[in-house]
Amino acid sequence: MKKLISSVVVVGLSILGIILTLGAIGTTLLVISAAVGLGRDHVVGFADNKYIIGRPPTSYNLYEKNSGTTILDNIIGYKTENGKTYVFSTDSSYIVIDEEKESYLKKEVEERDARYDRLLKEMERLE
Repeated sequence: MKKLISSVVVVGLSILGIILTLGAIGTTLLVISAAVGLGRDHVVGFADNKYIIGRPPTSYNLYEKNSGTTILDNIIGYKTENGKTYVFSTDSSYIVIDEEKESYLKKEVEERDARYDRLLKEMERLE
């Protein structure tokens, strides 16, 4: 009888351990997917979703996902070419994101070159 009880206890604890392990794995996957994926108000992400174009109530904006810091407001579109994404705005500046380095430069429209005008025409417009 003691052997039967101890066998039942071992089996029960094993099953409990498996359930707890699967629960922990599921919770971890949920947290990871929420941290790296795009959310409901996100339009598109760049540089492994480090930079996000979001859809706030008034206009689109580009922000850094982890800190929530707004980089550029009033986004009208973007174009990715040769590992760089150009984010255009109605403001007097635009952003160039280096996808590989996961960094960005903020440039003034006055600094634009012929490539800027071409990419502006070819950009993915946000409605």
